[in-house]
Amino acid sequence: QFLYFIEMRKELPEEMNVEWDYSNSQRFEEWRKSQPMRVSCNGARTMAVFVIALVMVVYVPYVVLNENRSAGGIITVILFHIPLGFMFVAYIQCMITDPGTVPLWWHEMIEEHAPTEYPLCQKSRLRKPPRSHYCSVTKRLVLNMDHYCPWVANTVGYYNKKYFIQFLGYTTLSAFYVVLTDVTVFHYDLFPFDMNDGFPRTSFIFSFLFSSVLALMLGVFTLFHIYMARRNETTIERSYTGFKYNVSTRSNLEEVFGNKRLYWVLPVWGDGPSGDGIRWKTNDSVV
Repeated sequence: QFLYFIEMRKELPEEMNVEWDYSNSQRFEEWRKSQPMRVSCNGARTMAVFVIALVMVVYVPYVVLNENRSAGGIITVILFHIPLGFMFVAYIQCMITDPGTVPLWWHEMIEEHAPTEYPLCQKSRLRKPPRSHYCSVTKRLVLNMDHYCPWVANTVGYYNKKYFIQFLGYTTLSAFYVVLTDVTVFHYDLFPFDMNDGFPRTSFIFSFLFSSVLALMLGVFTLFHIYMARRNETTIERSYTGFKYNVSTRSNLEEVFGNKRLYWVLPVWGDGPSGDGIRWKTNDSVV
């Protein structure tokens, strides 16, 4: 079987060469189709409750205590639930989606046929595909690991990075929406502020300030992650020199969001990322 892979490599066009072609392996295709897997991370329920509590800081004054009953005010509040709903779906998806790890059959195949081609992770004792890293929190070798995020109680990696960026984006959009409509639609007066104004006004001012800070902070964070996705980089790889995985903007984004652009904004799986997290396109080849 190994000699067959070598012969296949000779017959492939140069731009499609791989170290040895295992893409026709039925086992490999079945594994890719089985993705994404679901995970149950420690602390996920606690963090979910905490995030919901933070959302309520804005939601209660903006929706529940909002005294504007005009048609424009009601429509504005209803539209607020669109980015908010997408945010919650993306958050849950990021939390429960397995970021991806090395399949045992692939490790065994490498051990048998090409043990010198891929380094051995000393902690997981698995062969490391390109761009994979060991997560010390979850104790797993993660494909295309970016970082461990305590907010989602999960590692951000190959199969859930899209949801993480969407979570940031829709949270930012929701916060900006609140700030913008508070000023332009509801015309609330923030000043002068008096602690004796009562709970509704006090909670509104606090939610406005909280949304403003959140929008600015997460806005920068969102743009930073979109920038890295356009360059096909992770947080870990930001310091690398001679980075070879930045192929083209579209190809890079498809590695994160998938081939169909509709799914770039929808927090659903669709077809998943365009690759598999093990083999990667480079500037001049595929590895």
